[in-house]
Amino acid sequence: MITYLYEYKNGKKGECAGFLKLDLRGCSCHIRLNMQQKIDYEDNAYLYFVIRKPDVCGLLIGEIPPDYDNQNVFRTVKTDSVCESPFSFDDVEGMAVKYNSGQYLAGCWIESPSEEFLYGTFEKWTPASASPDLDSCELDAADTDSDLSPAPVSTAPSADPASLKRIDISDIRNLSKRNWHLCNNSFLVHGFFNYHYLILKSVSENGAEKKYIGVPGIYARAEKAMALLFGFPDFEEERANQMPNGTGSAPSDGVFGYWYCQLDS
Repeated sequence: MITYLYEYKNGKKGECAGFLKLDLRGCSCHIRLNMQQKIDYEDNAYLYFVIRKPDVCGLLIGEIPPDYDNQNVFRTVKTDSVCESPFSFDDVEGMAVKYNSGQYLAGCWIESPSEEFLYGTFEKWTPASASPDLDSCELDAADTDSDLSPAPVSTAPSADPASLKRIDISDIRNLSKRNWHLCNNSFLVHGFFNYHYLILKSVSENGAEKKYIGVPGIYARAEKAMALLFGFPDFEEERANQMPNGTGSAPSDGVFGYWYCQLDS
């Protein structure tokens, strides 16, 4: 599905600002957002799925840092519980891009969008038991800009060395077809060409095997924002650099490790 992205001012549709492509595969929605002009604002841009009436709200699905100069933005979310919310993709009326500076871009795929969608006045969805969870899509702009904000501790299950395997980007084609889109994920491709390998991680939980793909990288705030944007929410330090007491301490800036996302079976 392809929808055009427009700039909205006071609820009125303005010039075309790009397009939005959604690829629904199984329980995943792969998003490609193409903007015609470079983001030149000092503030971050925030990407939302907007839930239609009667529960109009915005699900934060990603963030574009101010120094990000690529016009193509990619993101993958679940379709059954978008951003760990009670809403499914069927509840979404469109996608919006909001800047702290006030610019508002939106693309809609229903005939009669809500006023909150047109004006960009929707409230950001927050879980009832709101607690910081960097594995969900719920981010607070104030927290991401604060030097005091906690670094994310990996929630990717730990694995024995035997379950970690270095792979080539071409090996993704040996996985389930539901994962082949990762060959075009800009964050993954960038990491592979910097380090020339990826990590395939297998974890057994309650008799079931879960697989993750890891992109090598250095933990830093800008890198964290990009990893979240492209669907790699978990960072795990390389085992040789992990705390010997296994306390799960948050990683420090400059630590080498892997950004993980769970693979579809």
